[in-house]
Parts: sequence; C-alpha cells; structure tokens
Amino acid sequence: MEGWRSRADTLQDARTLIQHPAISAELAAATPCAGWTAWRALHDKLRITPQDTLLIAGGAGGVGGFAIQIAKLAGLQCIIATCSAQNARYVKSLGAAHTIDYTSSDVTAMVREITNGVGVTRGLDCVGGANAKLVAESLGYEGEMVELVTVVEPKQYSNAFANGLSFHQLSLGSGHGNGDAGRARLTETGKVFSEKLERGEIRVPQIRTITLEEAAPELDDILQQRTVGKIVMCI
Repeated sequence: MEGWRSRADTLQDARTLIQHPAISAELAAATPCAGWTAWRALHDKLRITPQDTLLIAGGAGGVGGFAIQIAKLAGLQCIIATCSAQNARYVKSLGAAHTIDYTSSDVTAMVREITNGVGVTRGLDCVGGANAKLVAESLGYEGEMVELVTVVEPKQYSNAFANGLSFHQLSLGSGHGNGDAGRARLTETGKVFSEKLERGEIRVPQIRTITLEEAAPELDDILQQRTVGKIVMCI
C-alpha cells in the first residue's frame, strides 16, 4: 500500500496466498496491493451503494485507479477524482465523472459546486498529507471517509463533530498479523477481486514493465508520488 506502513504491514504469511487468476503474470503482479486495498476501502469500510457520491484523492495512482473502476462497477454515478490536468483524460477513461486539478483548484469548493453545495457522502484519501483534510472537508452531513496513508485526525478537520462525520482507516497488510480473521479477510478479498479481473469487469490501469536495473529511479518516483498506474519489475 502507498504511504505509511505499520510493523504489521511488513509481515507476510503464506496462508494468505490464493490461486493465480487466469491473466498474465504481469497483470496479476500489479493487482493485489492496490486493487485489494481499493476494494476493501470501498466495500468493507465505506459500504458504497449506487446512491453514494464519492471523492477520491489521487485518482491517477494505483489504488485510486482501481477505486474509480470499483465505484463505477458498484453503480455510482458521481465519482470525483483529484489528479493533475495532464492525467485528467486518463482518470476519466477509468470511469470518473469529474476530475479536479489539485495543483490549481480549490478542491473542497469544486466538490461543493459539483454536488450542489451538499458535499459527497463518501471519501477516499490515497495520497496523504493535506489531502486527508481536503477529503474530510468535502464530506456532506454524516459523510464517511477512509484514510489509507496515515492515522486519521478528526480534530484537525473542520466541523467533523458538528457534521456527524465518520472516519475509517485501512492497512491492507495488517491482515497478515491479525490471526485467522485478518488472513481470511485478505484471501476473501483476493478471490472476489480475481474473479472481476478474469471477467474483465476490472482492468489494470496503465501498466509499465521495467527491468531490475531501472528499479532505483522508478522507486524514487513512487516515493515522490509521481507515478501513474502500475509499474511491474520483471526479473
């Protein structure tokens, strides 16, 4: 998962392995971390329905790209994603109804304009930093959000209590270190997600393969959050 990692995230457990989906090895390698995270965030935490409106911070990244598709597949019509202007067409091709250029726009004001002043019912922060506050302050009455990068800080978000907002955290890798329940949640998610991939209902967003020699600069770009889609290293 992009961003903050707890000690539990560093643990791996062979009991969470599942059967390789009927797709190429490169595509399969690009899906579990980002795809399963997006699935769990939207379905297990936010429990999205077709009536929801959704803001995704980081729509061009791996988790964000899968999240847009998952939300679209679930029937959501109002999917708003932040991204740079140069990635807007790509993000819309995944299913976003609206994109907001986070480099030049007031994100919360734009979300309010798109939702006729109401705000979104659900939010997902895939980026961290100031984005957590932007997503929280874009929520409408009793809205809910998932933070994927760090620990939520409701006291830092304006009117969180007055608006009855709810906050969730998700660390996909923590399933490895939390017994049978954690392992079961991981494998269940993996099986469902693999079925969607095999049917073509979810596709791997922009994917690029690299060699071991090319890994160092690519890892730096990932740390600087400059990547689009997924990168797979072939050895």
